[in-house]
Amino acid sequence: MSLRFSPSGRKLLVAAADNVASIWNVPNETTWPSTPHVTLYGHTSEVSCGAFLGDETHVITGSYDRTIAVWRTYDREQTANFDHDERV
Repeated sequence: MSLRFSPSGRKLLVAAADNVASIWNVPNETTWPSTPHVTLYGHTSEVSCGAFLGDETHVITGSYDRTIAVWRTYDREQTANFDHDERV
């Protein structure tokens, strides 16, 4: 599992072993929501890493399925997918 805060600190990207990445809104209070704001499906193996790009409208994820994906955060659309020779 990998955790990354957005540059503003208002969102948290979680890369997980269940082949899914998710984006959570960081609460102003101590209680976290029970469901993510956005869930990103598309990798076929563990999502090992991720990061927010620029203005938080996109994230990039890497997976043990040997792919790197770029996603739009507002509609979950995968905008790019790159194959890699090794697990990412």
